[in-house]
Amino acid sequence: MCWAKLAFRWRCMGRLRANIPSNEQAGYGFGEWEPYEVGRVKGCALVVTPSMRNQLEAAGGKFRAAYVSGWAALANARARTGAEELIPYSDHGDYRELMTMIENSGARRVDLVRGYTTPFARLLRQRGIDARAA
Repeated sequence: MCWAKLAFRWRCMGRLRANIPSNEQAGYGFGEWEPYEVGRVKGCALVVTPSMRNQLEAAGGKFRAAYVSGWAALANARARTGAEELIPYSDHGDYRELMTMIENSGARRVDLVRGYTTPFARLLRQRGIDARAA
């Protein structure tokens, strides 16, 4: 997906703007975009978090939306979200990324606090790392 080729302007929420450089490195071209401003959405595509989209829909406004989430990679994402554009981005690490980060950190103990903590702690212990599910 190359945003630079879209036939409409687009606006991006603040938290998501910070992620544009890493998305461009992953192969997404963003072209020209503008920061989101309350009340300035007519004729624009909005790139919003799922919770913000729900707020916009509740306000009754008409808009075009792109969906930015790790869930956007699922086959049913377009039907489930109704978004015109899908950007599969997540700030959560996958299994390989988490293992690489832990191994590269040199940590002797890892306390897991979110997600599948018990099975992940077991896998880390199998690799000789003192891991505990909180």
